[in-house]
Amino acid sequence: MTCDIGKILTCRGISRHGKGRIATHGEQWLVMRDDMRFRGEPAWLVQSMDTTDRGEFHSRWIHKQNDTDFEVVL
Repeated sequence: MTCDIGKILTCRGISRHGKGRIATHGEQWLVMRDDMRFRGEPAWLVQSMDTTDRGEFHSRWIHKQNDTDFEVVL
């Protein structure tokens, strides 16, 4: 699956960790990089749409296939 930089992914948490991130940062994430690999697998670098309680955005990697924490909802 590909997604252009600047597009928004809607994610659903599938693990306890993923569900916690969705509860804290929301289900929509902004794609910052689409051409990267994380732990050897193709991945998106995404950033939360809302700021954290510290006033910062949260960024993280989401594998394009078989991510253990998130499912991308189309």
